Amino acid sequence: MLTCMTCSDTAGRWGTWEDDPRRALEREIIWEWGGGYRARQDRGERLKDELLAIAALIKAHRDEFDAAVTGIEQRREWLEKKSVLDQKRGRSTP
Repeated sequence: MLTCMTCSDTAGRWGTWEDDPRRALEREIIWEWGGGYRARQDRGERLKDELLAIAALIKAHRDEFDAAVTGIEQRREWLEKKSVLDQKRGRSTP
């Protein structure tokens, strides 16, 4: 075995970045913060550092970030409309 059962079990409970980035971040936040009512001090601050770096990059490249978000939103809206059209076509076909 190359992966311990605890890690394997944890990976099975949480989605991947590809499934939903929010769930992947939630997992990391809970692990680093401790998941309780107060922060743990023994887990480092890597995620916090990475989030601060992301915020700095967004600030430095705001136009690119806004364009990327807009592109993602537009694609999702297009896919939703396409799905509705496909469903209507499927229902009207004998």
